[in-house]
Amino acid sequence: MMLNEKKQLRTLLRKKRSALSRGEIHSHSHSAMTHFVHSDIFLKNQHFACYLSANHEIETQLFIEHVFQYKKKCYLPRLEQDHMVFAHYTLGDSLTSNQFNILEPTATQHRDAKELDVILAPLVGFDSKGHRLGMGGGFYDRTLENVKGQSKPMIIGLAFECQRIDAVPTEAWDIPLDAILTENGLETFSTR
Repeated sequence: MMLNEKKQLRTLLRKKRSALSRGEIHSHSHSAMTHFVHSDIFLKNQHFACYLSANHEIETQLFIEHVFQYKKKCYLPRLEQDHMVFAHYTLGDSLTSNQFNILEPTATQHRDAKELDVILAPLVGFDSKGHRLGMGGGFYDRTLENVKGQSKPMIIGLAFECQRIDAVPTEAWDIPLDAILTENGLETFSTR
């Protein structure tokens, strides 16, 4: 039952996100980025994993450019079988499409998730308790399932407010967010 419920929620929330105009996406993305680069989380950390946006997601290129502008390190996810690694990325590095037609670095140098300070994670939906409705592949959950305690990076979901729902159906293996970043600001869920 839960898989069907999640599938229906993903369809509904993708439609909501797709209804945003290009101008709204750009404006909301810029607002979210401005909130983030003025936060202590951004200013006090050095190693950031991000992703390359697609399908009406927040424009992550804005975040990536600021990571470089502030002389911080950027890593992008690269799929390896059933999990991800975070490959070091510099503007202009070679990219290739993976099996989901998402661009990822071709670089082999990567950093373990536990060595990252912050992971900016894509999502389809979220709730006010920090539960994340992902894309459905489970890659973030599998990659982060063994990273716990003090070595765990801060996981921040990137989304538009229209992707907020009352309650995300959760499974035992779902990794919660530490914070969510939208056009309205940065909302934290954990005490980290």
